[in-house]
Amino acid sequence: MSRTRNQKARQVMQSWYSSTAEATILAREIGTLPIVWRPLVTLLSSRSTTGSGYGVFLISMMKGRKEIWDYGTNQWHLDGYKNTLVLSEEIRVTIFGKSAGAVSVGLHSLHPENKGLFTNVISESGSPSFTHVFQTDNNIQAATFLAELLNCSTDNPDPVYECIKNSDSAAMLDAFKSALNDPAKLWQIVFTPTVDNDFVKQPPLDLINLAKTTVPPEVEFLRSLNLINGLNGAEGAMWLFMVEGPKDNYDDLLLSKEDMDNRIIPTVLPTAPELLKSLVRSRYTDWRNPNDPKLVRKQFVKLLGDLYFNVPGIEFSRLHANGSNPGSYMYRFTPLVEQHFVRTPAWSESANHADELGPVFGYNFDYEWAADMKGYTPPDWELNMSERMMVSWTNFAKTGNPNREGETQWPKYSIDDEYYLNIDKEDTVGQFLHAADMNFWREIELKSAKVKGTPLIIFDMTEIPFETG
Repeated sequence: MSRTRNQKARQVMQSWYSSTAEATILAREIGTLPIVWRPLVTLLSSRSTTGSGYGVFLISMMKGRKEIWDYGTNQWHLDGYKNTLVLSEEIRVTIFGKSAGAVSVGLHSLHPENKGLFTNVISESGSPSFTHVFQTDNNIQAATFLAELLNCSTDNPDPVYECIKNSDSAAMLDAFKSALNDPAKLWQIVFTPTVDNDFVKQPPLDLINLAKTTVPPEVEFLRSLNLINGLNGAEGAMWLFMVEGPKDNYDDLLLSKEDMDNRIIPTVLPTAPELLKSLVRSRYTDWRNPNDPKLVRKQFVKLLGDLYFNVPGIEFSRLHANGSNPGSYMYRFTPLVEQHFVRTPAWSESANHADELGPVFGYNFDYEWAADMKGYTPPDWELNMSERMMVSWTNFAKTGNPNREGETQWPKYSIDDEYYLNIDKEDTVGQFLHAADMNFWREIELKSAKVKGTPLIIFDMTEIPFETG
């Protein structure tokens, strides 16, 4: 694909930063319409080439109960056309989230009261069954810290809430940007959902267990939707700061077997009985050379990826696919792209967390703001991959099916076959992604409950687990 053609294709999926008249015109030529709805949220409507209707993307990078609830409307205001789309048979809405945003859209897909508001879900590297996504303090600590960044009074909760509610978008973005530049601040400003007995009536892990013997209303609603769910090849690389603290790069990072066994594993599994920790130590050891620090660091990436992304992600796809007529699709994104949103070492063997965002959005990002990169021009193979992904994502919004003629066919994910599309320089089809990892960790959870009588708890991300001294 030529760069000129890709410059047009890149307008198909706009990032949340801006929506210009030129971008709208170019997007209409290709068949989609980008609309900026509110800060950090973008709507994309996709008109079917057959004239049978539209698809609308609601893309979320938001965290927290209020922003999750803000999805709950059956009218989507299209600023560029000064009219309102009311959901009908000709309008198909796709909710789309990445990381924490993926947790958010996952929770919405488990909320039966949303029936009729959307038909498709795209979840990238995040699952509502992630063990520690729920907090018990209703995010009071995070809200207080955000209020401090906004120079609000924090004497009691009422002025904190009012100040945050009345802050303008520029001040809010400045506050979050400040936190993004300092990992110690970032962990203090993480907003997560709560089990409020209203929007979230019970933890998703409980729903998964219930679904083994019955079909709760939340699961029934989930299975009525079409789903694209995906994971990147080296999700755990985003957690490398746990080893030595925040650094400019991790190319020279080494991790001893002793540190992995005696610091990292106890940190991420603080309540696990010692017997079960020993099973984890054994599984995440490269027995070709157990004490090689270069191999140990790769096992660290594998461990953190499995805990926080891979196992919960597969679990969510299995829950969805175990229905009577699921439109379920799974992908794995593995290419070693030339630039990354998250600091990624040269020794990484696969795509880090967030690496798919550039291709999905046609590289229409403010890379300098998001990742301190200037003048990035993707190579041709990345642009070609980007076009394939954009077409698949928009096809899914239009029809509930990401496939197109002339490309590798993306088979449905099912309980029996577990097919997935491996996205790379050349796409291929695989089976049983992370099946062994899934089995291991769910067996560990069951054994933990039997040994101690309490569920296995993975570390609370609001606690800083690394040593900086």
